[in-house]
Amino acid sequence: MKFFYRPCNMNSGRDDSISNLNQMKTSTSFRILLRTTALSLCSAAAFELTGCDRPATPQSPVSPSPAPSVPTTPPTPTTSDAVKPGYDPTQVKLTEAERRAAELKVARQVFQLAAPTADPRANLVFSPASFGPVLEALWFGTRGETAQEIAPLFAGTAVQQPDATTGTPPSQAKGGAEFRAAASLWAPEQHPLLPAYGELVQQRLGISVSTLKPGAPEAVDQINKWASEATGGRITSLMTAGDLRATTRLVAASAAFFKGSWSQPFAPGETRDGDFMAGSGEKVLTALMHGSRRARLGALPDGGQVLELAFTGGGQRLLVLLPGMKAGAAPLAGLAELESQISAESIGKWTGSLTENDVDILLPRFEVRASAKLPEALAALGVRRIFDEKAADLSGLSAAPGLYLSTVKQEAFLRVDEAGAEAGAATVAVVEAKEMKA
Repeated sequence: MKFFYRPCNMNSGRDDSISNLNQMKTSTSFRILLRTTALSLCSAAAFELTGCDRPATPQSPVSPSPAPSVPTTPPTPTTSDAVKPGYDPTQVKLTEAERRAAELKVARQVFQLAAPTADPRANLVFSPASFGPVLEALWFGTRGETAQEIAPLFAGTAVQQPDATTGTPPSQAKGGAEFRAAASLWAPEQHPLLPAYGELVQQRLGISVSTLKPGAPEAVDQINKWASEATGGRITSLMTAGDLRATTRLVAASAAFFKGSWSQPFAPGETRDGDFMAGSGEKVLTALMHGSRRARLGALPDGGQVLELAFTGGGQRLLVLLPGMKAGAAPLAGLAELESQISAESIGKWTGSLTENDVDILLPRFEVRASAKLPEALAALGVRRIFDEKAADLSGLSAAPGLYLSTVKQEAFLRVDEAGAEAGAATVAVVEAKEMKA
């Protein structure tokens, strides 16, 4: 499973926290990510799980006919332009590696945009895989230059017939770890989606379409209840009344919940208060869990460290990245540099270098929550047209004119204590119809 966390603040009065590795040193901020050996979009949410079952390959994949592209010049994208204008993204076959690459590009951009402006004491949590199913479902509904801007996020853009399908199992238990995943689309009954689009997302992504009354008060409650059930009751306010309007034509959401126990729990009696250096440079007293054990440990190129903590069952693990600290550098300098290197390839190299070592660990208890608005991150990656009510082409999902993406955001949480870890995330996107002037 994959779940990024930038911890920048510790406070003894709450369970925000961070980890210190090896030799019990107090360190600067570093990132935690939950990860397993295999990515599967069947997670459709906050994590990557091993052994995630997938539905059988469909006999006859549905591919809607391409619609005309918008006859305007798109902004210059910041990623490579690898496809021809007017192509139909539903004809593109994506591998799991390509999905992972797109998710990590967006995650890296979210953290980079937050770095210069965010409160240095603020914690940041983001789930790449929670955003993936929403991104792909939206992409299938785009055409022409709108689809062309999204395509470079994925490593592969060759036009092929799909030969595989992904799905979203409602619940799994792997060796004692609990995992729930879900993804869904909602559309107004009086403004239905194209039948071919509904069939496509069901067959290719395992996502069903339900009806919704955007103007009704219960519409927001309906989606929030769905998110709460998918995240073990931890994310209950994914949407607010202002997110849905009479012009809403589609709501796409994905969510997940994970709860696992350490294969080697920390003894509660060994937890004690200690100093932690926050991102602002100040030291904050916090409760640090302590344990000495054999664990997989590795080195980062900047002199930092990588620690792996396993959950029961052996399939899932917590990967802690501790950036190196250069003499005279700002407290967050190493973290920002490490974040800029996050990619599927770099994660593979870091985990591939891990070896068994005797490690003395200080890992604070913490629980953090964070929200991420994604339009800025996508725009920085060259995805702009889909947000423009005059230029967006979403004719692949509806015959209604003037559709554009008005909202895309994520709510996430992560808790780590002596017994194990619990995490969840939910991402939602809203497609609106341009209001027609009388």
